[in-house]
Amino acid sequence: MPVELIDKGRDNYVELHPWFEANGKLKILLRGNNNRISMPAAPLTCFGMVIELGTECSVEIGAGCGLTNTYVFGAKQCHVRIGDSTTLHTKARFIMHEPSRITLGRDCMIASDVQFMTSDAHSILDAGTGQRINPAADILVGDHVWLGLGSVVMKGASIGAGAVVGLRAVVTHSVPANCVAAGTPARVIRENVRWDRKLV
Repeated sequence: MPVELIDKGRDNYVELHPWFEANGKLKILLRGNNNRISMPAAPLTCFGMVIELGTECSVEIGAGCGLTNTYVFGAKQCHVRIGDSTTLHTKARFIMHEPSRITLGRDCMIASDVQFMTSDAHSILDAGTGQRINPAADILVGDHVWLGLGSVVMKGASIGAGAVVGLRAVVTHSVPANCVAAGTPARVIRENVRWDRKLV
């Protein structure tokens, strides 16, 4: 069966274009309640995608997206939105352990093994006060962004439209529009660029 839906909660809503039943390979596991998945338009491809949600989460994916072995995990009040014509190659991962949001714009190109993480998954505390000092934070990726092989986009990062992020770079803060960023942590190495999916 191309679509496998396991609903262990209540008041969950799933909207899928008929394309998925005929062509896609998609597994959805809903562990809690009041989740919403919306993929009303046909994708470019969908093979081996897994969506695993806890409670009060949402996933919204636009038209013409390429979804190959993409994994989305949201624990509670986690929200993912992927714009039209964005392609995610093998093993893109969206990991959200705490309430937060990941937004990808239109026509992004996400290479293999790219990870998005909105939290550290564990607590770091101030030794004197006991207060937690590593809260979760949203991730925002603009339109037409290219993320290179094995890159990681961390909590609180924002990447401007038209930017390119290099191989295995780790984005921890802001990357301006129309630039190339590389390294760990990622830093701007060239400005005033544009990129194209075609080899010119």
